[in-house]
Amino acid sequence: MKMTDLKTHPDAPDGSIIPYYMKNGDEHSCTVEPWCFNDITLWGTYSSIVSQESDPFKISTDNTIPKILLENPPDQVMNASIEPLREALRRDAKQKPPGREGWNLLMQYDKFSTRQFLGIGGSKPSPDSSIPPPPYNYETIEWMETFNGGTNWYDQAFSETVLESLDFEYDTQHKGWFCILGGAQQLSKILESKITQKPHYGNRVTKITAKGPMEVEIQVDTPHGKKTKCQYKGLVNTTTLGCMRQMDVSRAGLNYATKQALRSLGYGPSSKVAIKFKRAWWIHDLGTHGVKMGGLGHSDLSIRTCVYPSYNIYDDADGTAVLLCSYTWQQDAERIAALVSSNPEPDQKVAEEAELKELLLRDLARLHRSEHMSEEELYELVRDNYITHHAHAWGGDPNTAGAFAFFRPQQFTKMWNKMIQPSGDVVIAGEAASPHHAWVVGALESVIHGLHAWMAENVSLVPALSLAMAILERNEPGNPFVGLPPYMTPDISKWQGDLGRRHRSRYLDPIRKPGGV
Repeated sequence: MKMTDLKTHPDAPDGSIIPYYMKNGDEHSCTVEPWCFNDITLWGTYSSIVSQESDPFKISTDNTIPKILLENPPDQVMNASIEPLREALRRDAKQKPPGREGWNLLMQYDKFSTRQFLGIGGSKPSPDSSIPPPPYNYETIEWMETFNGGTNWYDQAFSETVLESLDFEYDTQHKGWFCILGGAQQLSKILESKITQKPHYGNRVTKITAKGPMEVEIQVDTPHGKKTKCQYKGLVNTTTLGCMRQMDVSRAGLNYATKQALRSLGYGPSSKVAIKFKRAWWIHDLGTHGVKMGGLGHSDLSIRTCVYPSYNIYDDADGTAVLLCSYTWQQDAERIAALVSSNPEPDQKVAEEAELKELLLRDLARLHRSEHMSEEELYELVRDNYITHHAHAWGGDPNTAGAFAFFRPQQFTKMWNKMIQPSGDVVIAGEAASPHHAWVVGALESVIHGLHAWMAENVSLVPALSLAMAILERNEPGNPFVGLPPYMTPDISKWQGDLGRRHRSRYLDPIRKPGGV
């Protein structure tokens, strides 16, 4: 995978790494993005908009939200509230070996939802900010949530909010973002091309059985109705927890905390809708408000967030173009999902989503209206350029049963640390088994730790596993496939392996005796 850019290399192949613009502007140009809240559309950045009027969207006409907060971008208000915690976590990561002080401090707040934390306060304010710290009133918290995330976003664990913010703003010297040309699936395709034993698509694992030490059996249902059984020394399960719950794991030897996690660990709904247009009207037909780099459209409309792609900004003006016109989370995603058809035939699916299509066109027109073009004119422009669309709701997908882990209060402190322990020879991995929810790095970290702990569990049976453990413990900058994650030391991972071995003995000993189940 080579790093390039489409301006100088327009014929770059799929799998190339290209710049991704989080904003429609950079240090050399003003950011111009649409903001539509309370049915008022304005263009610019939040800061440039409120510099003209402190409450431009008429959200606080009764003055319930303090003026000093309204005059600051909502994401900066949140960041000022959590910066001391974020800095403590940064200090942890910089230490060799990684420290625990920041993590332990964050876990003291894990019992709170984000809404509760903002309502009661309690952490030290950021010394470098003039923004008043919490507690905030209900109206202020609603304003922050509406601009910063999906509806009901702040009902999840406060620790989620802190960790997610670090995923985007860990390094203040960060120079830019990149994406994979052709989509993120190119990464898995390239990885698949490197392995000799290829995955079997269309097969569903329906049962997991612990048979003995280093002996796990799975049952696989093929697309043709055939049931087969396979034996392994160990099993690393990387499905979502919702999908694993669909399997028969009654004899998998899972510890109770893992069973509890399969049922109750928080997952976030998410929906996306992309439209294929005859031309990229958002680039070429909006006058001075044209989206020239990428970035986002912000709104409280049903579509909520509109994502402008970075890969087609240099394409021919008369060529077709795809716009991710709606990216939603939480309750907003559930509302969109209600209009998404499950019909597997693409043409029939689109036809059954006529109500969704009309909603998308209407909201796109309202989001992008300006002094250059009315909402009615924009609606005609968007409608006339429409070719087709594709909508997907991860909460209704049987292969995901949810988009990504999004923990509720106390689930980090009381459940996650037990779920990531091996249940005998069954290891739970994937982004849900890491603090980096929804990110590939989280999935990688979880597998490295999971394998290391499983090897520690079985090193007495296979001494050569100690060599593999030593490899996984290496710290090699630039190599994401080795090195335990910062929150996991070798000793803690080995201790978790010992807990897995003890649990396996407690589970297997009774069923291996005469008369056992």
